[in-house]
Amino acid sequence: MRAFLALSVPDDQATTLEKIGYRLPVGRAVDPDQLHITALFLGEPDLGALEDLHEALDGVRFDLPKLTIETLAHFGPDTPRVAYASVAPAAPLA
Repeated sequence: MRAFLALSVPDDQATTLEKIGYRLPVGRAVDPDQLHITALFLGEPDLGALEDLHEALDGVRFDLPKLTIETLAHFGPDTPRVAYASVAPAAPLA
């Protein structure tokens, strides 16, 4: 199982991204509740280590800064399959 550490996208920005997603000729639009910021890709970690990490992070909460969408791009060189938005660097995310 591939795993990653992710942060939720604020509701107002998720709504904006949802509207953009419906207009893109790539794949299908994603439910705004599924939109996220990938903070760290973990690959395919040991399940025990992943459970330990989940337990350590359970309950950690903080407010995200205002996000600035920098670019829209896609994965898939020949036939784009997944579109994504990258966000500008923000000190609290670093």
